[in-house]
Amino acid sequence: MPNLVSSINKEEQLNAILRDENSEQYVFIFKHSTRCIVSSKAYKALVPDWEKEGQVPLYILDLLSHRSISNEVSRQLNVVHESPQLLLINKGKCLNSVSHWRVNSETALEMLAQAKS
Repeated sequence: MPNLVSSINKEEQLNAILRDENSEQYVFIFKHSTRCIVSSKAYKALVPDWEKEGQVPLYILDLLSHRSISNEVSRQLNVVHESPQLLLINKGKCLNSVSHWRVNSETALEMLAQAKS
């Protein structure tokens, strides 16, 4: 099984993720702060499970290291910034998002199932 979890470290990576508007591929972007206890708990409730059982790519964006990329996420997807925040993306658009205590692998799977139905 391929590794579905990776980091976004450059704006070019974000643009590549969002560019393919014809793709049927769903992806998640998980925005989090490494200094926030809520973000830390969300990370632990999402990433380890996704590494084992994830169904689509999950891109992790560290807000403290890459604030400008986070701003681009908000601008390009027309979403209000929150942290932690999990965004479901398809065809260059944000289909759904959750934040704070709702960020976990179970919610991610529910968001994905709903989008595919």
